[in-house]
Amino acid sequence: MVSDEEARAANEQGMAAPAGGQTPGVVPAPIPIPVGEPPRKRTVRWWRVVAAVLTLAVVAGCAVGIRAAVRFLGDVFGVTEQGPLEPDDWGVAGSGWLKVAQWSGDGRYLVVQHLTDGGRPAIIAIEKQTRAGRVIEGYRPLFVEPEAPVVWLERIPASDLPPDDGLGDTFDHVPDELLVWRLDGKSSPRRPASLRWEPIPGPGGMAAFLAVDPALGVGPAKIAFGPSGGEPPAEPAYLRPVPKGTLVPIGWSPSGRYFAVEGLLGSDPLAVSELPAVERPERHLYVIDAAKGAVVSRQRVQTLGMAPSAVWMPDEDTLVWLEPDEMRPGADSVTAFLDVVALSVAEGREPRLSHLSEQVEAHDVVDETTPFPWLPCGVTEKGPIFFAGSSVHRVDEDGVFEIASLNLPDGVPAWHPEAGLAWATAKYDDDGTVRVIAYRANEFGADSRVLWTGAEERPSPFGW
Repeated sequence: MVSDEEARAANEQGMAAPAGGQTPGVVPAPIPIPVGEPPRKRTVRWWRVVAAVLTLAVVAGCAVGIRAAVRFLGDVFGVTEQGPLEPDDWGVAGSGWLKVAQWSGDGRYLVVQHLTDGGRPAIIAIEKQTRAGRVIEGYRPLFVEPEAPVVWLERIPASDLPPDDGLGDTFDHVPDELLVWRLDGKSSPRRPASLRWEPIPGPGGMAAFLAVDPALGVGPAKIAFGPSGGEPPAEPAYLRPVPKGTLVPIGWSPSGRYFAVEGLLGSDPLAVSELPAVERPERHLYVIDAAKGAVVSRQRVQTLGMAPSAVWMPDEDTLVWLEPDEMRPGADSVTAFLDVVALSVAEGREPRLSHLSEQVEAHDVVDETTPFPWLPCGVTEKGPIFFAGSSVHRVDEDGVFEIASLNLPDGVPAWHPEAGLAWATAKYDDDGTVRVIAYRANEFGADSRVLWTGAEERPSPFGW
């Protein structure tokens, strides 16, 4: 395990920065627009027009370029500058524009959600061992199973705009056609033979069995528990923690007694983001006692943003997640401060909610008016690691530590104990060629190396 001193030294030497040139960003859409009296409205799907000014961001290759592009778009559309976001609006309203990375198949495959410069959704699947990658265009990934090499996805016709709902956000929807893609073969996306996820085994000899209800969305809607390696339980054993909704699993607690999930919203992300915070639907985290088959704690979590937002500590039955507090603008960048919330559960005791005295400082946030992603990447031996803004933080028994800085204005990294930290970004060459590059590194972002390069494009100046 690398010491904190070594991590700081690695960051000072710039080891976390991806090799191969500057990394441009993509301006998130929709962007909040003031309309006088609340509720505040936002523009509808700017991303096709955003492509027209990507070169502005490419020149700077950093958050400064993104800010310049945002201001330029505001001038084009005659939009006055939006005031600072309230904490409830920090989270992204749908992840469709982000290059979200997630490990699948117990760390064997890296799955990346990608949006081409031409505005077409695509999925990149990279095998860790061989570094071979496959790209399928015209599909949007919606869920990646953690244990099985399976992606749940939908096809997006060429004539349609891709939905704002994407991989790893707090939303779900009913697609026109539900498909699955197995990564451990040469098969193409097809209709699922079963509406069940492969079981998720826990440390206590139990497994979680999750089932999909396509009438509600792509995510699981029901969950039951049984012995690892056994058959799925009968239908009466299944729980529906989220009334009339779907969920995303957080996973097993270290003791193997509890399993946590988070509810998802079956609403349009843009429509929800347009509502005042007090009128938005609530989203909750649920802790289930697997032995009793009952929910023992329900906690409200952020409506907008990424999901799951919480993660278990590595050696105790305590969930931690981040809640927005305040933004502080500096001379050249904005820092967002997020509280660390802890929920401790134990047999025979009431669940206990608390706040850590230290905060996560998300550096180089685009600006005070643009939502940004934060989420748990995974769990290390010392504690869970969170990505926020451009920085990676670890929460452990000694406090909160920034352990890496990644130049990811349009990306979301993933962590797996056996596979490491991984992320994807775009690289623009002088001749206009753009390609996606995936990297792997240790938890400190150091010792980074290219995992895969591909998905090359030579777009027109306007990206369509």
